[in-house]
Amino acid sequence: MTDTPAEIKLPLIETISRSFKYFFENINAYTRLASLGLVVVLFDMFTNFPTLCSMRGIDCAQTWQQSVSTFLLMLISVAGIILYCRNIVYKTMTMGWGSFLRSLALYILFSIFMVLLIAIPSIVLMILYGMVVPNAGSHVIFDKLMLFIPLLIAIAVAPMFLIFPAIAVEDKSFSLKKVFNLAKGNYNRIFWGQFLMMIPGGCIIFLLNWLYKIIGIDNFVMNEIFIIVVISVSLADTCLKASFFAHIYQFFKFYDEKK
Repeated sequence: MTDTPAEIKLPLIETISRSFKYFFENINAYTRLASLGLVVVLFDMFTNFPTLCSMRGIDCAQTWQQSVSTFLLMLISVAGIILYCRNIVYKTMTMGWGSFLRSLALYILFSIFMVLLIAIPSIVLMILYGMVVPNAGSHVIFDKLMLFIPLLIAIAVAPMFLIFPAIAVEDKSFSLKKVFNLAKGNYNRIFWGQFLMMIPGGCIIFLLNWLYKIIGIDNFVMNEIFIIVVISVSLADTCLKASFFAHIYQFFKFYDEKK
């Protein structure tokens, strides 16, 4: 009997294991993408390392250097996800400039759409709660709701994560309606799977942040070493995320074609 979308169950542990395994067995793919990080490293070298400013414990959110550095790292991360997904699905990172720029733009626009889709309902619900409950901002429950509501909404729209690898491999068949039908019953697996893939990178960045504050570095060479390590870890995190995206895409694509 052919499986129907409702019967599909993503093997979460196996998918996570395969995603990590692919990363470590194809470290050359990561190395190629990590070279893109030199753009951010060079920019930081000549602008007093704005990427490290948060580690110094100072407010630099309004400086143009910080904005440019964040924008460059975002572009490189998106480019990395697109190329890494293609390397898993198509066994090559090669693609035309027109296709690449189109995928890059669509990925960024869809990312913004997802952020708004989670943020706007969360803000509206918080406002309504504040209107109904007197002095809601001073209640402990309000702080918990500020985390709990966005989390629930993010899980509810988790099938939309399948759109990202579809954009990367230029698969126009993965519409919003299709991904919700295919991923039925797998919302938590998709969301928490991506979350687990981000834990190693997040922990290492946290430790680097702590180490940087403890050492109190004010030395160009050490700052240069730190920025290289931070960018390398950030792009490794990007590749791990892309690996999970590509593997869940392949899983649901297989069942879609089988159906």
